[in-house]
Amino acid sequence: MSRKIPENDFLLIGKFRLRQIRVQRDSCNFPDKLKELFGFDHLGMECTSSLNSMNDDNDHYNKSWQIQSTLVSSTDEWSYQNAWDLESVPYLGERAIYGGGGYLVDMNAGPSAISKISELMLKSWIDTRTRAFFVEFVLYNPNVNMYSSVMIVFEYSSPGTLTKSFQIYTTPLSHYSTSKEIMSLVFEIVFFLLTIFLSYIEIKKIRLVSLKTYFKMFWNKLSMFMLILCYTSMAIFIERFRVITQILRQYRSHGRDSYINFSLAILWDCILFYILALLTVITMIKLLKLLMLNQKLKYLFSMMEYVNTPLKYFAFIYIISLLAFACCGHLLFGASLAGYKSFGDSFMVLIECTFRIVNFNQYLEFHPDLGPVFILLFIFIFVFGLMNMFTVIVMNAQKSLRQNGVRQDDQLGLMIKYLVGNIRRMFR
Repeated sequence: MSRKIPENDFLLIGKFRLRQIRVQRDSCNFPDKLKELFGFDHLGMECTSSLNSMNDDNDHYNKSWQIQSTLVSSTDEWSYQNAWDLESVPYLGERAIYGGGGYLVDMNAGPSAISKISELMLKSWIDTRTRAFFVEFVLYNPNVNMYSSVMIVFEYSSPGTLTKSFQIYTTPLSHYSTSKEIMSLVFEIVFFLLTIFLSYIEIKKIRLVSLKTYFKMFWNKLSMFMLILCYTSMAIFIERFRVITQILRQYRSHGRDSYINFSLAILWDCILFYILALLTVITMIKLLKLLMLNQKLKYLFSMMEYVNTPLKYFAFIYIISLLAFACCGHLLFGASLAGYKSFGDSFMVLIECTFRIVNFNQYLEFHPDLGPVFILLFIFIFVFGLMNMFTVIVMNAQKSLRQNGVRQDDQLGLMIKYLVGNIRRMFR
């Protein structure tokens, strides 16, 4: 039994939600003659296909999936509600991409929830036409001031197999209430001021030269794209703050009487995260431009220009080999090892194995024959084969530079040392 610590204390915020996505009745084409032959009509069986945008069920029913209703009730678990009404976002599952709508039930935790679930089971609320079943709820930990939006997903295939997955997103939503959050506010203000300053510099450049001349240079285009990302991130940050404020206001007004939906806040938070990541990459590229003033790095970039074509071929061979091993690993270990359950997961695991082999014992435990052969072959090709090939390419580039008389610029190095020395004396 695990030891109880304050980080394990969570409170349920509002209600929890059960939601399902279904396919339409007779959603797959099954010949009438075969229906009669196998007796589908007499047995009451129906043919249902996998979920796609064409056969998604969005009809309204009357206390049973067999009886359609023209009346629309937003509180009835037999009535379809779209993603706009629920303010939900799509979910990328193992089998398909599921929309934010569906048939749902909101309920409080307790005896009433148990009786409601028993009623749904008696009425076969989940049946052969169910393709995804979601359990959604929000938790709050007062000890660390964190909110966790939890989504547990059960995906059903048309033959009846079940796939389980989950999504947990934890974030602090109460802004600027602690010293750490106030420090974050300071950096956000600095980010805003630097964006304004960078905008002033770029506008000044455009006024000095024409707009057409400005966009001829690659670094000017990169700076303008960086500015667009900065203003986009600020707009998304404001929208995210507005959504979070609205969610917290809803919880304070309704409390336990409603489901607290964090879907939009999570969506904006994820988009902001990826935009800031892209902004960081562009910043690092611009930093490399400044580092090129260093004589050793400038020599390194000059060396890479000589091996531009061989490096392209090397990257092509590396990616093809990695894709081949990822496909082979998924076919061999997909049913037993969690890291190889899909082609994408297998690809990411092998990228990590390029730097270090993680948990070698699992290959010996589940596949004592093929596991070691797979790993040893991977090490031989990538470590001894492709890495040595990359070393040879770099050494040939260095040899070509020496033969062509390209050397490190000592005068540039002396100038940089002089500038660095003056900057150090300024801060003494």
